[in-house]
Amino acid sequence: MGYDPASMIAVYAATGDEWDDTLADCERHILPLLREHQVRLVQVARTGPFESDGIVVLDDSRSPTRLHKAGPWRLSDELRTTGTVPMVAQGRRTCSIKFKESVIDRFIAADLQGRPYRHVLGFNAEEGMRVLRDQTYTPLTRAPEYPLIEWGYGRAECLALLRERFGITWRKSYCAQCPFPGNIGGLPQHLERLRTFPERAAEVLMLEHSALALNPNSRLFGATTLHGHVMADRNTEALTAFRRAQAAGTWSVYRVQRIIWAGGDENTKGPAWRSVRTVGVADTRAGAV
Repeated sequence: MGYDPASMIAVYAATGDEWDDTLADCERHILPLLREHQVRLVQVARTGPFESDGIVVLDDSRSPTRLHKAGPWRLSDELRTTGTVPMVAQGRRTCSIKFKESVIDRFIAADLQGRPYRHVLGFNAEEGMRVLRDQTYTPLTRAPEYPLIEWGYGRAECLALLRERFGITWRKSYCAQCPFPGNIGGLPQHLERLRTFPERAAEVLMLEHSALALNPNSRLFGATTLHGHVMADRNTEALTAFRRAQAAGTWSVYRVQRIIWAGGDENTKGPAWRSVRTVGVADTRAGAV
């Protein structure tokens, strides 16, 4: 298949929580290629928590020099505000839908104005389920293509190609608070990254801590907590940064009320609604008890 660089648009949705080393590798190795071939790179992000807030174009250039780390509204802003951790609903990553898919779709709709286009996605040969999900919401103007699958490139082949081309082992791209590294065999690499970026680790520990205070079932990895893994890994820098963040903040007492609707039968739970109201605020934990 052929691609004309002059007609290509690469769209990057800034969630605000990508790892710094991934951004640095992209700036060092990918942006020069885009500049060389004059590929248009558009960087977009959410403007606020509601769909009516819209999106913002952070940069639109054929000679980009840097990647924006965040826009006005980060994924972690939303998690901190709602007191939750990332969730999967009906097999779909709701955070990806809101902070990547929806943002990119809105840009495409505004930029192309209904014109047909080829949408090239980097799903590798081991991600057939992602392809099936992607094809369930394809509009008539969109023709999806999956070149890595056509070439038979799984993750190992992609990493080998990147290593040959750039001389580095490419780190996986995901948000620092993503729950999937704890469930898909990537935990050792994830813990290594948390040691490299202890302040980021502390931010995610705070998100999990707040979510657990409102719902004891809000463990980041489902059956296990990030805090437990960081403790077992003896990541003292991250734990110290976490305790420092706790000490610097305020403590609140909340009234939490839930309505859990019945599902299709007596053994199935339906949607859950939650109300959280602040009862009091104190400077210390002891003062809030």
